[in-house]
Amino acid sequence: MIFMLMLARRWHEAQASFHQGRFYTPMGRELEGARLLLIGFGASAKTVAARARPFGLCVPAVDVREISEVERREFDLQVVGKPAGIDRLLPESDYVLLHLHLNAQTRHITDARRHCLLKPTACLVNVARGPLVDEETLSQQLAEGRLGGAGLDVFASEPVDPNKPLFRLPCVIASRTSRGKPTALPAAAHEA
Repeated sequence: MIFMLMLARRWHEAQASFHQGRFYTPMGRELEGARLLLIGFGASAKTVAARARPFGLCVPAVDVREISEVERREFDLQVVGKPAGIDRLLPESDYVLLHLHLNAQTRHITDARRHCLLKPTACLVNVARGPLVDEETLSQQLAEGRLGGAGLDVFASEPVDPNKPLFRLPCVIASRTSRGKPTALPAAAHEA
């Protein structure tokens, strides 16, 4: 959700404007009424679907397994389908979130062809596996203004090079959160 909020509010540009003394620019957009396509509908996607409801997002979902009618009602999914329906749903989507395992079928599931199906204001968010996204194509299309933005928490190759052109674009929010067991804080940090 934080990636979508930051992309909607054009976080990097808004921060730069603020520090230059320019206020209310860019205005950004609201999430209410936006269409959020979940590709993959496991535990993490269900969590996002539940959190999207209070923001007023319209949520379609696709998965390799059949999404039950009970799940459809519980998560207020507008449309459910199989991976074959992705191309039909992409042009209508404002945000596309990837929640997939990586395998031969899912590697570069968002590639040049699929990026071109998205509207120029659409944003792609990947918090699942880096190689699900063709980063080179994504970088080029973002730089040319053919996509609205990207939120990335995983990367095609790790450790990631933060100096890649993709990560210098103002429409990209990138972070790297811990995977695995958290490390213990030094004793002094607990006392602070």
